[in-house]
Amino acid sequence: MKRGDRIQITCTKIRVDLVERHKIVEVDLSAFVLAKNEKFLIHPDDNKGEYAYKRRYFVYFGNHETPDGSINLEGDECNDDEEYYDMMFVDLEKLNPKAKQIVFSASTDFSIGSGEKEDLCQNTTPYIRICNQWNEEEICRFFLTDDFSGKDCIEMGRLVRDGDLWFFEAMGIGHDGGLVDLVNKFKVENWG
Repeated sequence: MKRGDRIQITCTKIRVDLVERHKIVEVDLSAFVLAKNEKFLIHPDDNKGEYAYKRRYFVYFGNHETPDGSINLEGDECNDDEEYYDMMFVDLEKLNPKAKQIVFSASTDFSIGSGEKEDLCQNTTPYIRICNQWNEEEICRFFLTDDFSGKDCIEMGRLVRDGDLWFFEAMGIGHDGGLVDLVNKFKVENWG
């Protein structure tokens, strides 16, 4: 796939992998579940109690699952080809019917102890792939080919609901403010 391409997703259970070859910096996969207005899908527990300053429909290293159990984040894996990947399991049948998009991002963080910012150009050939959960068949793959120097967060792609159908769209949009940039882009009100 190339940026802007769309493909229909015909199965209801998929796995989303963020894959890095020859890992140099830590890159994390996140998912933003959005409503029709392209803002966070709201849950009644958002910003309350143990979810203070959190969005239940924002899946990342600090929140591994949506409240409806439709999206689950797994940790880092490594295969024999020295590919490192984060995995997310998505069940489109379980997903809240008010959800219209799921945006998947790749992000780095500050180097621990150094105070220096890492960027995504330090990794070689990161890509996102979508697989059928049942038979492991790859549906599509999108390689980042642009220069992302200075960018520490990238909107890799998104699932878009169109009536009863779902499509994956390759995006490749870089940001230099980490996950905070995307939280601010998708937030409904001023929080956190």
